[in-house]
Amino acid sequence: MTLNPLRNPDYAKRTVALPAMFLMVIGGVTGFTFLGGVLVSLVETYATPPEARMVPFLTDGGNRTLMALGALVGLYVVLGGWMMKSLRNYGCAASACLVVLLASAPFCCFVPLLPVGFLGGIAGLAGLAALADPEVRRAFR
Repeated sequence: MTLNPLRNPDYAKRTVALPAMFLMVIGGVTGFTFLGGVLVSLVETYATPPEARMVPFLTDGGNRTLMALGALVGLYVVLGGWMMKSLRNYGCAASACLVVLLASAPFCCFVPLLPVGFLGGIAGLAGLAALADPEVRRAFR
């Protein structure tokens, strides 16, 4: 069996499979982490008396907004990974890789939006490396 990309129709699918799954896992962890933070914040704000609140900064509306934004970023990364795996939307897949890569940078403004840090950088780089292959780009619909 040869791995020549011009003669092997499954080359693109195999090339993007692992980075796409990695993106979906990173995005899922991110989304669920921040969604849980929003739910804890709502419970802390509305179901707990002020004197019994254990984490007072969670009751701030701005923090809830940032956590909701983090959940949306996680959802977008999952969508980008799914688009990469199914070879459907090159732009969405590449932008999800860039979002994950930027969010994992140590001094970026998006650091609080990606709790998995270093692993996100690896996922973003692996995804961009897979998408840079011309044969993979041609396989996208």
